[in-house]
Parts: sequence; structure tokens; C-alpha cells
Amino acid sequence: MPKKLFTTFRILWIVVSASVLILATVSYHQTHASDVDDLLFWPMLVLGFPLSCLFVGLYFSILHTLSLNLATSYLELATSWLGFFVTGYLQWFKLVPLVAQKLKTHRAN
Repeated sequence: MPKKLFTTFRILWIVVSASVLILATVSYHQTHASDVDDLLFWPMLVLGFPLSCLFVGLYFSILHTLSLNLATSYLELATSWLGFFVTGYLQWFKLVPLVAQKLKTHRAN
């Protein structure tokens, strides 16, 4: 992928991810509804698929192991978003380019 296109994709991905957090936060501020976390969960799951599924499994495993029941709050929204964001970012902008480079090098040899 050309570097300019890759940079554009990265910026777009970050903007969309940040928009999801802003939308969820504003919606929670207006309603304080517990189902607002769905506004964050599903788009971020899609943006970080497939590794975001591993994040969800790990996240809920930790909550279950520690017997935590987090109510929807600004802190819960922010920590969930951060986990999805880091997972997706590492996947798309670190891991995928690394694998692509390895495959390109392997094919050249």
C-alpha cells in the first residue's frame, strides 16, 4: 500500500474511532442510559475486527475473574474505548504492515 494512502487510512481510522467515543460520551451525558455502551461496543468491535474479539474476551474474563460488575459510566466508556482503540491500532498499523513486509521479503527470496 502506498505510504500516502496508508497515512490517510490511519488518520481516517483514528477520526472514526474518536467520533465513536465522542458520540457515546455525549449520548451518555444526555441520557445516562446503561445501553449507551452499545454505541461504543459495536462500532469499535468492527473497527478492530478480528483482534477486537480477543480484547472483548480478555476484558470480560478479567471482569468475571475479579467478580467486577461495571455499571456504565464515563470511566467505563473511556477504558473500554481505549482497549478497543489500542487493540485496533496495533493490529492495523503495526501488525498488518509487519506481516505484509515479511510476506513481501519472503516472496522476494
